[in-house]
Amino acid sequence: MKRYASKATALAAGAAMVVASGSALAQPAVPEIPQVEVSYASLHAIDHTHIVIPITKGWDKDVGITITPGKFGTSVGADKIVSVLTAGTVDISSGSTVFSLAGYSTNSNYVDFMHGDIFQGFGFMVDPEAGYNSVTDFIDEGMEPTASIKATAEQFRGKTLATLNEGGIRGFITIALESAGMSMDDITVNSFDTDSKIVAEMISGRADFAVGSAPGRVSMTLEGFVPVMTSLHISQFAAATPDSKELRAVFHDGWATTREYYANNKETLYRFASMIYRTLRLMVDRPQETIPPHTDFLNSIMGSTLTPVDVEVIYEELNPFVPFEDQAVWYEDRYRSTNPEHYANITGAHIKLWEEQEVLEAGKWTPDNASFAIEFWHEMQALKVDAHAAIVAARAAVSDATPQAAELLAQAEFHDSIYNFYDAGRFARAAAEWAAHESGS
Repeated sequence: MKRYASKATALAAGAAMVVASGSALAQPAVPEIPQVEVSYASLHAIDHTHIVIPITKGWDKDVGITITPGKFGTSVGADKIVSVLTAGTVDISSGSTVFSLAGYSTNSNYVDFMHGDIFQGFGFMVDPEAGYNSVTDFIDEGMEPTASIKATAEQFRGKTLATLNEGGIRGFITIALESAGMSMDDITVNSFDTDSKIVAEMISGRADFAVGSAPGRVSMTLEGFVPVMTSLHISQFAAATPDSKELRAVFHDGWATTREYYANNKETLYRFASMIYRTLRLMVDRPQETIPPHTDFLNSIMGSTLTPVDVEVIYEELNPFVPFEDQAVWYEDRYRSTNPEHYANITGAHIKLWEEQEVLEAGKWTPDNASFAIEFWHEMQALKVDAHAAIVAARAAVSDATPQAAELLAQAEFHDSIYNFYDAGRFARAAAEWAAHESGS
């Protein structure tokens, strides 16, 4: 694929030659993409470290963005991913509004604006030789989904669970058991401080099933253990409403900024989205290209020893990434009443959780004011429609006699192909203006 973003100077020079030749005194403007620095932070997780891919590919330069500090920005742990943004240390971070909802009564300045996956990494892991059926097994036998979830959980009544003492994991276990009419009192729970200890419990047979972190699930998968009930099972068969407690088992992951930055830097966010959507498309279409640098980067910031095989498991099972073209089911109103994983349903369910605990004021927060994601996705769609219409008009106007217009049209088509719809429209409209100018019409 040709890159045209670097040709802004050449375009401007060409415009100057038109003037110098005396063919016109008032030529149309030539669009330029400004050079902008964006300070950025990645969370220490595979579904939060995409930034290495577009930077390595040079795609940031196609849209005039330089990530700071350093080549890939900074990175932080889960305990700092909200504060690093709200304190003004960075402009954009990986993340999710769900991370900050509990603090919205005092600071609502951490807001997500786009997503790339739904985190569904938690699961009940078992020895495949132990005789347990999975939710999918029961469904394949003809059982209804809700009955299948209950039947799967019932297998663990009176059994021993090895798990981490972590809030998100405990929340998933509670929701999974409640979906089957059970509680923590119906199982024996042994808590540990590391995934490696959980794996040891499973290998020794001291635990019947386990729920660890997302990396822990990868480790258990590679040891031969299999999931029988996951966050995805719990959520995908839930009712499509924020009232579904099951939807609290999952959340959309993506990118966040502050309310002020969102309001004042929309053009930069459109261009940032371009390089991210371009990355998501590649991650889905050619993961063999993205997994190696993704693995190396995560290991470099975490000190971990994940292999490409480990990361492949995460791509396929824990965080299946979703490109721009396939995200309508998350954001369009027509899917809200039928798709449990619509953003309004999942985030609405998390809002209700904090309302029930009286952490958030009832009725104050909604998926539309706690997040910019629905709005932003629709804006990107509108920019896409606008750009395509402008390109069609420019193609009709450009000819062999309009070389400057042809170059601008090539720019427009390039930016359209990389999801930079905002600049695609700008270049296409300029191409039409230059076509009229060069043809004397």
